[in-house]
Amino acid sequence: MSGKRRLRHLLAANLNALLDRAEDPERMLGALVQEIKDVLTELAATERELIAELRVAEQDIASFERRIARWQSEAEEALARNDEDAARSAVERRLALEAERDEQAGLVERCRAALDQVREDRERLHVRREQAEQSRTKAAEQKHDARLQDRYATRADRCLQRNRERMVHIEDRMARLEARIEAFDLVEPPRTVAPDTPEVDAELAAMRARIQRD
Repeated sequence: MSGKRRLRHLLAANLNALLDRAEDPERMLGALVQEIKDVLTELAATERELIAELRVAEQDIASFERRIARWQSEAEEALARNDEDAARSAVERRLALEAERDEQAGLVERCRAALDQVREDRERLHVRREQAEQSRTKAAEQKHDARLQDRYATRADRCLQRNRERMVHIEDRMARLEARIEAFDLVEPPRTVAPDTPEVDAELAAMRARIQRD
C-alpha cells in the first residue's frame, strides 16, 4: 500500500468495526497506534522536504524578479538610444524570464497547498492516534478486569464447592446420628422400676410407719 493510500486508510478506519472483528483488541490497537506513529514520522519528513523546496522556489522567484527588472531596464535604455534590435532582444529575454517565473510561482503554490494538506493530515492523525490510544487503554483495562473476574470467579467456585462438600458431610453425619438414635429407641426402651422390687417394699413400709405415728 502506497504512503498516500495508507494514510487515507488510517484516517478512514472505523475503530469500532476493527474492534468488533479483533480477537485481541488491545494488540490490534497497539499495532494501529504504531502504524499511525510511523505515518506521522513520514509526514514530518515530507513536511520538511516541502518547506525546503518551497524556500528554494521562493528564492528562485526573487532571482527571476531581479533579472526581469534588469532586462526591462536594458530594453528602455536601448529604446532611449534608438537601438531597436537591442531593445527587442532585452524584451524577449524579459518575457522568457517572466514565463519561468510564472512556472516557478505555480510550483510555489503547489508546494504551499501540499504543505497545508500534510499539516492537516498530521493534525487529523494526531487525533486518530489519541482515539486509538484511549481505546487501547480501555481494552487493556477490560482485559485486566476480565482476568481478575475469572480469577475470583474460580476462587469463588472452589469455595462454593468446598462449602457444598462440607454440607454434604454434615448432612451425612446428621443422618447417621439420627439413624443411631432411632435404633437406640427401638432396641433399648426406657427402664421402669418393677413394682415388686425390695426397694419399693421398703419405701412403702417406711411411709406407713410415718403415717401411723402421725
